[in-house]
Amino acid sequence: MSKVSDKVAAFASRLNALEMEWLAIKNEVESQFVQMKLQLDIADKSKPEDASRPKVKSQAKEQSGNFPYPVGLLVKVAFPELFRRRLVNAGDIAYLLSKKATKDFRTRGYAVLRLYVGEDDPGLYACGHRRFYKMPPLELGSKKYHLSSQFYPESRDAVLKWIYSHGIKKNDLISLIEQTSNSNG
Repeated sequence: MSKVSDKVAAFASRLNALEMEWLAIKNEVESQFVQMKLQLDIADKSKPEDASRPKVKSQAKEQSGNFPYPVGLLVKVAFPELFRRRLVNAGDIAYLLSKKATKDFRTRGYAVLRLYVGEDDPGLYACGHRRFYKMPPLELGSKKYHLSSQFYPESRDAVLKWIYSHGIKKNDLISLIEQTSNSNG
């Protein structure tokens, strides 16, 4: 029995030594991370703001497709018109609620439509910002939907193709946008 207890004691001793060694390594690495972070903070504070340095979040992208208006204005006019004219059906709604539409329209993970449950719906917000337009909900049958405001310049071509495929032609769309722009200001 003493052989087994000697082996267990030796194992426990080695395990204890390994734990102590691990703690020492962990503390050293954490200390190095803290020092690196302090150095980065000091370096960031000592750099003057460079207006010529591009900011990733605000990089403007060129609107895709050949159309005279930006995608945000385009969707705010076209989608309500498609719903008003009943040019969308239940299959279209299912698509617009899907991840496939999110990918096709390049809305960066945000759904194109969201089922309307009210203006105080917390699902309308992400990262502290509203991600759906404040406009009358889109209606089809007894259901209402919010329209995403997360269409980016590179999504315009895909949005235009989808709108054209549902019966609104380019010249009609331009006229609708001009009428809306004239009546709003």
